[in-house]
This record gives sequence, C-alpha cells and structure tokens, in this order.
Amino acid sequence: MIDQGKWAVAQANEKKHWVRNRERYASDQAKRTLRLKAERSERWISQFVELKDDSRIMEIGGAGEPVIDFFSKGSLTSLDPLNDFYSEQFSNLLNPDVRRIKAAAEDIPFGDRFFDLIMVHNVLDHTRDPSKVICETSRCLKTGGIMVLSVNTFPIYWAWGRKFLPLLGAQDHLLHPHSFSVGKVLRMIRRTGFEILEAKLDLFVPRRWEDQRISPMRRRVYSLLNYRRQRVSIIAGKPI
Repeated sequence: MIDQGKWAVAQANEKKHWVRNRERYASDQAKRTLRLKAERSERWISQFVELKDDSRIMEIGGAGEPVIDFFSKGSLTSLDPLNDFYSEQFSNLLNPDVRRIKAAAEDIPFGDRFFDLIMVHNVLDHTRDPSKVICETSRCLKTGGIMVLSVNTFPIYWAWGRKFLPLLGAQDHLLHPHSFSVGKVLRMIRRTGFEILEAKLDLFVPRRWEDQRISPMRRRVYSLLNYRRQRVSIIAGKPI
C-alpha cells in the first residue's frame, strides 16, 4: 500500500500521460486494436464461463483503452477514479452504452456477489492498495464468477531493483507505484480465495524478432535479463 500523497502524484501523472498521447489512443487504429483485444478476451473467457446478454460485467481501470467498450454481450460497467477525465478526453472512443462509475477499486460501490465477470487489465500496479483491490473484486463477484487480471511483471531481481531506479532519475515509478513478480501476483490472488484457472506470460522480445523464428529458450533468456517488463494474464474463479 502507498500513502495518499504518492497515489495523488501517480494519478496526476496518469492524466499527463493520456493527454500527451491522446492522438494515438483516440485514433481509428486504436479502436481496431481494442476491438480485436476484446474479441480475444471474450473467446478466452468463454472457455470458462458462458457470457450472456444479461451477464453483469465490469472492467476496473480501463482508462483510455477500455476493452469492455467493445464486448458483444453483457450489461457493461466501467469503474475508474478518473472516468470523468477519460470521458472528456476520449468521447469519440467510448461506448455510450457502458455505465461509467467514478470510484477507486479499493472501495467498489456495489453490493456483494453482484457481478458475473470482473476484468482488471493493466491497472493493479496503478492502485493505492493492490491487495484490497483483489479483495473487493472477490466480494463483488458472484459465487462461481470469474476475474480476468493482467498486469506488467518483472523478474524478481528487477522488481526489487526498480525500487532504486528513482535515485538514478527514472520516472516510471510516478505512473506505476508498485512492481510485481509473477509469483507475487499469483500469491496475492490465491490468498483472497480465488482458484487460478489459467495463467499466461507474455515475454518481452525486441520488435526485430517479432516475425522471426527465435527459439523459446532464447526469448526467455532475453526477457529475464532485459529490464523491460513482461505481462501475466490470469483467469481466476471464485469457488462455489
């Protein structure tokens, strides 16, 4: 958990980031990318739960890249403490059928066992108290409900090393006040009572390798030794 002052600084820098990159995120290409990401998410989720037109679905922290806006089914809700800001900056991107709630994920303004599916994409490292976010997600999920979570992670030595990067002038901590290893994320989820149904790790590789046949071992070694982050995507179920 971080103090209120650091979180306020992170939120202010979040706004600066989206204003600075608004043209890119509000482009037609960004819409196409989000639509494809939503389609992939729905296909993955459908392996574990059937999404219906009346399924209650919430995305926490969609920011200017709201995957939920391109879902084809469900009663859709977006929750973010900066939702008013994003509605103003990205009005041409956002789906007017999505209900937008301005609130922090540490105190979700819904009753117990309300949602069928909650998505937490690329947001856990932006929150004030990640453990409480997971607890609140569990509280608001129906028994048998599904949480989909993705977050940038680092090999454990880089997760620790990033604590000292501000001393060298790095600014990433202003946007991402928390650093996670894959193991830390999985332990946090399990402690809350979730069952891990599937987890995927996307390793960073240089762009020049993307269309080349590079051995899996070489990719993994590069990713582990390189500073750049990885991303873990997890589907977890709330046990019946």
